[in-house]
Amino acid sequence: MLKEFRSAIGRSKPFQIQRSNHTIRIEKYISRHAPAFSVIDAIKIENLLGYNDKDIKVTYNRSLTEVAKGVIMGHGDEGRLYNHAGQTALGLATRTGKNVVCGHTHRQGISSASHGFAGNLSTLWGMEVGHLCDLNSSGMRYMKEGHANWQAGFGILYEQDGIVKPELVPFNKDGSFIAEGELWR
Repeated sequence: MLKEFRSAIGRSKPFQIQRSNHTIRIEKYISRHAPAFSVIDAIKIENLLGYNDKDIKVTYNRSLTEVAKGVIMGHGDEGRLYNHAGQTALGLATRTGKNVVCGHTHRQGISSASHGFAGNLSTLWGMEVGHLCDLNSSGMRYMKEGHANWQAGFGILYEQDGIVKPELVPFNKDGSFIAEGELWR
C-alpha cells in the first residue's frame, strides 16, 4: 500500500507518517520486557514496515513535527480526545498555536476556531485524516456492533507561497477516491 501511495504522489513530494499508539507498541513492549533488544535496528517500526525501502522513502515522525509553514503533524493521543471529527486536532492546534494534522480518531474532519479582538482575528484549523482500515478484516472483530463513527480516507496538504490548504480525500464504499482531480480505483 505504501508503494502505491508513493507512486500516486510522485517521488518529488514529501511522504510522512506520524508515530501512533499502534506503531509504538512493539518498541514499548521491548523497552519494558526485553530492554537488551532495544538496540536492534531491525525491530524499529520504520524498518519493520519498510519505510526506508528505496521505492517508498517515508519520513517517520516520532513526535509533533512541523510539516509545512505553521502546520504540525501529531497523533490524537497527544491531546484530549473529542467525539466530533476535527475537534481533537483543533484541540491540539489551540494548545500549540499552530494548525494541526492528526490521526488516532479514525474520523475525517476539519475544524476551525478564530481568536482575537476588535477585528484582529487569528484562525487555526485542525484536520483529522480518517483511517485506512479494512473494517471487514478479522482484526476488526473487536468492534461489537461491527461499525463505528469512522471515515475511511486520508488528507493532503497543499502549500503555495507560504499558504497551506488542508484537504480531505474520503474513500467511496468501493475503496475508490478522487484526489488531484483524478479518480483512483
